[in-house]
Order: sequence, then structure tokens, then C-alpha cells
Amino acid sequence: MPSSIDLTIQPLIGSASQDLASMPGLITTSPPRKHARGRNRDRLILYLSWPEGSSLPPEKIGPLLDYLVRTFYRSPGPVTTAQRAVAEAINQLLLDRNLKQAMNGQQAIGWLTQVVVRDKHLYVGQSGPTHTYILSSSDTGDGEDSRQIFDSHLAGRGLGISRTSPVRFTQAELKPGDAVLLTSQPPASWTAETLQKALNQGGDRLIRRLLDQSDTNMHAVLVQVEAGSGRMETHKPMTSLPTPSFSQQTSAHQNLDEDELLEDQAAFSAAYRGPGVSETWIGGEPPLDDSLGQVMAEHSRSADHSSEPTSSSAIPQTSGRAEVQSNQVGRNAAPLPEEPGKVGKVLTSTKLRPIKQFFKSIGRGLKIALIKLLHGFARLLRVVLPDSSLFKLPPSTMAFFAVAVPLVVVVVASLVYLQRGQGIYYDYYFQQALESAQIAEAQSDPQHLRMAWSTTITYLDQADHHRKTPESQSLRAQALQVLDSLDYVERLDFIPALTTKLNDSAHISRMVVTDTDLYLLNAHEGNVIRATISNEGYVVDPFFKCAPGPYGSFFVDAITDITPLPRGHDTRATVLGIDANGNLLYCIPGEDPLAQPLAPPDTNWGSPEGVVFETGDLYVLDPKTNAVWIYWNMDISKQPRFFFGQQVPPMHDVIDLAVNRSDLYLLHTDGHLTTCTYSGLAESPTRCEEPAIYIDPRPGRQDTAIIEGAHFTEVHFAPPPDPSIYMLEPTSQAVYHFSVRLTYQRQFRSSEPLPAGPATAFTVSHTNRTVFLAVGNEVFYASLP
Repeated sequence: MPSSIDLTIQPLIGSASQDLASMPGLITTSPPRKHARGRNRDRLILYLSWPEGSSLPPEKIGPLLDYLVRTFYRSPGPVTTAQRAVAEAINQLLLDRNLKQAMNGQQAIGWLTQVVVRDKHLYVGQSGPTHTYILSSSDTGDGEDSRQIFDSHLAGRGLGISRTSPVRFTQAELKPGDAVLLTSQPPASWTAETLQKALNQGGDRLIRRLLDQSDTNMHAVLVQVEAGSGRMETHKPMTSLPTPSFSQQTSAHQNLDEDELLEDQAAFSAAYRGPGVSETWIGGEPPLDDSLGQVMAEHSRSADHSSEPTSSSAIPQTSGRAEVQSNQVGRNAAPLPEEPGKVGKVLTSTKLRPIKQFFKSIGRGLKIALIKLLHGFARLLRVVLPDSSLFKLPPSTMAFFAVAVPLVVVVVASLVYLQRGQGIYYDYYFQQALESAQIAEAQSDPQHLRMAWSTTITYLDQADHHRKTPESQSLRAQALQVLDSLDYVERLDFIPALTTKLNDSAHISRMVVTDTDLYLLNAHEGNVIRATISNEGYVVDPFFKCAPGPYGSFFVDAITDITPLPRGHDTRATVLGIDANGNLLYCIPGEDPLAQPLAPPDTNWGSPEGVVFETGDLYVLDPKTNAVWIYWNMDISKQPRFFFGQQVPPMHDVIDLAVNRSDLYLLHTDGHLTTCTYSGLAESPTRCEEPAIYIDPRPGRQDTAIIEGAHFTEVHFAPPPDPSIYMLEPTSQAVYHFSVRLTYQRQFRSSEPLPAGPATAFTVSHTNRTVFLAVGNEVFYASLP
């Protein structure tokens, strides 16, 4: 569906002495003709700023923005997924660069604001303490419909500081006459109310107000919304003093071609793998220095032969189409080499020249040896045979040799690589790990120490892919010991929990445990599996029934969540499941399950996704309707009570809940929590803290709404005698332990490697002091200290 609004982007700069054709750190682009699924209607604005003294060299910013544009348009899925990919990509690049520059203190911290407009819908992603003003044309002037978006807890301190890439997401609907203002350091006089009053007097009046109230350090971007057909125009920056008018222009990226988007994909895929995955830019300086020039050189060469070239910044034009401004950074850099059998491993050509020479020498040697062998064989035949004319090979034999000889060459070369090439790559990565360890040993700052040892682990992962040695394992143990000490990690001896293996198709998404039983929710089929404790472990009960299907007059769909029921429940059920339609399934060992529908609330059900039984009451999470409902005394025949009062937190992205008597914990997709305390008193209504703040006493950490390096997917409350909150971090296969007031205590990880992949479920038995961890279709458990 074509867009019905036009966007006019007006950069604003406080100092009139800066006569710039475009604002550094700003790039605007419309979708290319070919792109990833879901990106065809997305207009993108990236605004990158820096704290004072923490910027990149100016010549590096353009190539970086160009890379981020490529990252966005080749990321399929929802807008927020592509925005998160952009934030994670720049965070990885800056982090690797900062680690290399840690010794001389040259750090770069990025503050990124991403604006995506799809039709009339606005998506804003903020990373770092940036400010976004959404000004509504329908506001009467009191600022009630307009808002200023600034949340340092959710958006974080910036990018390039840690492995975590915090993004604060905001959505809104746009209409003609609205405006969006982006800035990192607004003057105190810029409030939603004052700016709204200026907007009501016209867009020009708003621009004059912004410039008149600015200082010389002000940098801002104003996006004005007008009725139209989906165009986007970017003007020359305006300063605090009037400047000659300049013709409007469309983004130089508006017609970016797919070949240009994908040419660097192999190299960039190795540069970025996301948090928790052991891939990074390897060798030499990080890509924001010389190695980024190498990558951009490839893009420049492709742009020279493209009918629709790109530019890394917005250049004013006298015509409607942008001229060619190919990036010249790194034009003479050598092409990126490739590791045999693995496309896209980014290694600097200078450090890999001995490796390439090694394989060239192998090829030359094999060629010479083969020629000598064939010549010697021919001479032998001439001596042995009385008449060479008698020796005439049939065509089938000649064809066999034509095929066999190249195969022999390939086999021999492969054997040589396996014997010697693997060792060369191991030596290279292990040497990088040693260098990173030396940097780490020289650090005193806990944050730099953590980053350096984490990078050591990354290089060791690469080295172990080729060969494992006692030296690499010893260095890994040293690195893990330091990291564990910094992060309060306790290693547990996890062992398989089940005596028999589950089907390969099983995918455990939830677990609950009782004194004698373990219940597993299989998301693949929407059923519950029961296992009973024995001397050898937990034995799967093949006769236990707890699955979707017809029950009486209605149908229970796939079960979305489960909660344990107390012993002696009226139905004799031990576990309770819920489907997305609000139907309950009481599962009883040795009997058929019982199904009952919940009495729906007045607003009806959206899609119930979570259920908790706590002290006799049933709590149901329905994020689609932004609600948590309570069935007092488990009376599901009566309409439920709405948990909240006048303060209702946003719950569209809530994925799990936990309840501790009157306290409610809501877990969001980005890993932050909302905490609420219920009250039925009108004079003291239910109150919430959004976002809740984690108290983090670890060295080099700070109290924040999002734990660095953690993207939690489940939350669990453990009752007294040690009341606690436990949360699952899937990427690191870790269980985090907090107090009920969210003070970080420690985290539990396996002392030995578990199956590859993210952890998919966990639970904690407070009676047996046991933690359970699922990875796909495998379940493990360990005793808690």
C-alpha cells in the first residue's frame, strides 16, 4: 500500500560558522528496489551522535552509516527486529574498536536514533541518552497529545560500551502536520509543550524557535509530515543565522540496488554475529579503522559499475536525483581473503599473506610432482613396450584418467590442508587470543578487563574450531576464571535429568517441578510431558495425558503455559495448562484430563499467554489486551478482577510473569521488568514501577533497567525460606538469581559444555534445591549451592 504522507527532513546546527552540505551522522533513505522481506515500505532515518570527546574520525562516519543502511534493508521480519540488528551491528563494531584502543584511551561511544516510517506508522529506536519529540498537529497546545521520549535506563549509556545493545522502542501514528524532532542534548527550554505551541503557529515558526533557543553545540533533526504520496526530501542544514536557500534533494540511498546491498554481506556477516555468538572482526585493527576501509573499497568498486550508485551522506542536488558520490575510503586496500571452506571470515591480508603463500606453494608443488610423475610413466612405457604404437588407450580409459587425476589432486590438497592448514589457522587465532590476554592483564578498570577477557574467549572459540590443545584450554580456563569472578558466576555440575531421550521434534518451552514430578511443555505439539523421580533420574510417564483436543462440547488448543497445582486439589490434578482461547486443562496422573473454559472478562480475551497459581488465586496474562486478570479463590465461573488501577503499564511485549503474593513481575522482550504491588483500596491503589531497576553490585556495573549482556526470556519466583527471583538468559545458558527487590546475587552456569544452542526453559525446585535447564529436547539438572 503506497504511503500517503511526505517527509521533509531539516537538519539544524547551532553554530552558524559550520557551512555544511550535510549533517555529519545523519543519513536518510527510501527502500531499494530489492530488499529483504518486510522492508519494501520502510523509509529510514539514522541519526548518530557522540558524547563530547568520544567520536570517530569524520572520514569513518560515512562508511559506518552506509553499512548500517545495508544492515537494515537486508534484515527481514518486523521493523523492531531490523532496528535491533542495526543497533547490535554498530555496537559490535564500536566495541571491538574500543577494545583495541583501550590502552590509549581513544574510545568511541555512539548515541543512535533510528526512525522508520511505514505508511503512516512511526517506529523509533533509541540507543543511548537521546531525546525524541513527537509533536501532534491535533494537540491544542497543552502538550497532552505530544510527548518527549527520553529514558536512559531503557536506552542505556550508548553503544560500544558492552556486549549488550540496548534499544528503547516507541511507536506512534503520524498524520499531516505532525513533526518529529531528534536530538541528543536539547536546551532546557525545549519541552513538548513549548515546541507544540510553536508548531501550532506553523512549521517555519517551529524552526525559528528551535534555532533561536539553541546554543552553538546544538545538533538536531526535524522531520515534518505533510500530505503526499510517500516522498522524502532532505534539506541542507540550517544554522542559527539565515543562510541562502538550497535546493531540496532526495536521499542518495533512495535507489540503492540489491547487488550493492549484498556485495559485502559475506564480509559483514563475519564482522557481526550478535551478542553471545563467538564471531567478530579478526586480525589487525577493527573495521572502523583500516579494515573498514577494505570493506568499503569493495562497495566503492561495485558503485563505480552500478547504474544507480549510492552515497554515504546526503548531498544537495539541483535535480530530483542524487549524483554519484562514491566513497573513496580504503580505495586501495587489498581485498578480503577467505578461509578455505568458510566464506566471509574477515582477516587482514597482511597477516594472512604467509597462509596464502603456503597454499600457493602446495599448488605449485603438486603441479610439478604430477607433471614429473606423468613424464616418468611415459618414459617407462617407451622402454618396456617394444612398440609404442601397440599401446593405444581406449577412449573410456582416457576419460577415466581425465576425471581421476583432478580428483587425486583435490584429495591430496585436502589432506595437506587438514594436516598443516588447520594448524596454521589455529596458530593465527591462538596468537590473537594471547595478544588479547596480554591486553587484559594490563587492565585495572573492571569494564575494560571484562571486555578484554571476553574477546580472548572469542578468539579461542575460533582457534578451537580448527584444533584444541592443552595451551588453548589452559588459556580458556584462565579467562573464564577472571570473568566468573567479575560477574559472580557459580559453575554447577549439570547432568541429564531424563532416563530416556525425548523425540527429536520435541521443544521444551516451559517446565514446572513438584516434590516428585517434573512437567515439560512441548511447544512443538502443545502437550505436557510428565516425568517422575527415581534413583536413576526422572522417568517419562508414557501414560500421562495432557494434550490439545476435543473435550466435551469444546476444543482445547495447543497449551501455551503451565503452572503446578498444590497437592490435594479438588480435581486431583497436579498441573494446569491454558490455551490461547482461555481454556484450562487440568491434567491428572493416571486419568483423563478435565477441561473447563475461563469466564471471559468484559473486554473478552485477546490471547492468554501466561498463567500462575499463587496462594489459591489464578493469575492470567493477556498482553494482547494489555491486561493481567485475577480469579479469586480459583473461581473461574465468575468474571475476573483487573489487576491494575489507574496506572496500567504497557504490556504488548510482555512474555512472562511471576507472582509473589501481592507483588507482580512482568518480563518484557528486551529483558526489563515491570513490578507492581496490588491493592484493593481506593485510597492506596495498585502502583507499578516501569521500568524496574536492577541493583547490580558487580565491579564495573551500574544499576540499570537492562542487565548488560542478558536478554531474559523467563522469570520465576521461589518462595520462602529463601524468597528469590530467578531469570533465564538463553544465549549463555545461564540462570540469574536476584532478591525479591531485584538486587543481583549471582548466576549459575554449567561447568561443562551443554548441547549447542540457546536454553529454552528452566525451573527451580525450592524444596530440593535443584535447578533444571532445557536445551531444545534435552533436560539437565544440578544441585544448588
